[in-house]
Amino acid sequence: GPSNIVFLTQEDESFYEQKVKENQDTSMVVEDEKHEPPTRLFRIDVDTKKTIRLTSNIDQITYLCASPNGKWAVTRHNRSLLYDFDSKIKPVMMLYDLVKGTSRPIFTELNYNIAFVAWTNDNLGFYAVNNFNNNPRFSYPSVLHLHYYDLASQKSRQIELDWPNGLAEQDANEGKPDRKSTRLNSSHRT
Repeated sequence: GPSNIVFLTQEDESFYEQKVKENQDTSMVVEDEKHEPPTRLFRIDVDTKKTIRLTSNIDQITYLCASPNGKWAVTRHNRSLLYDFDSKIKPVMMLYDLVKGTSRPIFTELNYNIAFVAWTNDNLGFYAVNNFNNNPRFSYPSVLHLHYYDLASQKSRQIELDWPNGLAEQDANEGKPDRKSTRLNSSHRT
C-alpha cells in the first residue's frame, strides 16, 4: 500500500560474523563468497514501523526497481562476487510479484546484460536497457538496445529504433546514467 517502502539491504550479522567480532578478528577477507551475507528485499510499513523480509535469496541483490503501484519489482542478483573481474557467473534478473510473494527469472538468454529498467506509468510493463554484444560471457563492449517487457504476456521485445547505433549513456565524467539521461546516440561515425 501507499504507506509501504520496498528496499534492499544486507542481512544481519551471521553466526560466523558474530564469532569473528567476538574474537576481535580485524582481518578482512576480500571476496569471501562463503561468508558474504545475502542482500535481500524488505518492506517497511511507515505507519507501524514494521519491517518484513520479502526474499530468502542466498546471493546479493545489487539493483532494485519497483513498479509505481508497488506491486512488482525487478532486481539483479549477483551470484558471484568475482563477476566484475572475471565475467564467469552472470547476474540473474528477477521479476517479483510483491503481492503474491512469487518471483521468476527474466531475460535469461545469454545475450542479455540488463543495465537498468524503468517502469511504465500504467504498471503494465517496463523498459529495459540491454548491453548487447555477440559474446555470451562478457557484457562489454556493447551496444545499448532498448526492450519492453509486458507483464501480461511475460515476454520482452526489442524496440526498433531505426538506428543502428543503439542508445548512448551520458558522458562518464557526468556520473552514472539514469533513465532520464539515456538518449539516442547522435554521434557521427565514419
